[in-house]
Formats: sequence, structure tokens, C-alpha cells
Amino acid sequence: MEKVYIISRYSANTRKERRFNREVARHFCRKILKEGKRPVAPHLYYTQFCDNGDPQERALGLELAIKDLNECDSFLLVIIGGVVSAGMRGEIEHISRTGKRGRQRRKNL
Repeated sequence: MEKVYIISRYSANTRKERRFNREVARHFCRKILKEGKRPVAPHLYYTQFCDNGDPQERALGLELAIKDLNECDSFLLVIIGGVVSAGMRGEIEHISRTGKRGRQRRKNL
């Protein structure tokens, strides 16, 4: 089964915005699943037990996410309102270096 890595924003200024960002990621995970593919969204998983506010734990979460990205067949880049977070930027730079293929969906929500 093809594994598709989801790149979308998690960080936000408010809880409401963060909740919205999680819902966007969940929406695309469901969409990929319905396509018969396996969605991989580390920002939905690692943030459940890594403290995103702690620099060491955040760095560990980002390191694990890049390992997940390396194991995926493709990626889906979701940009909401033209904003790319620091975490997304790191994933995009990694993709640029490795040449992984993917598709981009730009959403202005």
C-alpha cells in the first residue's frame, strides 16, 4: 500500500487555530485513505506525547517525522492561507534535497 506523507501546518497562535489545523490534516488523511493509500501525519501523532513547546522534544519529533517522510512513497503538501510553518519548511527543504515526488494542494481557508 502506498504511503503518503501529509505536510500541513500544526503550529498556531490560538487553540482554535490549532484545532482547525488538526482538522485539516485529518480531512486529508481521510481523503488519502479513501484513495486506498496509507496516510502518514506525524504532527497528529507525535504531538500527542511530545511537548511541542519544549525545544528538545520538538526537535526529536521533527527528527522522527523526517524518518517517517523518508519511508513514504510520496507526499501531499497542504498550504492554508499561504502560510508555511517552520516545521513544514524543514520538511519541504528535506524533500528538495532528496527529490521525493509528491503533489501540492493549496487551500485558502
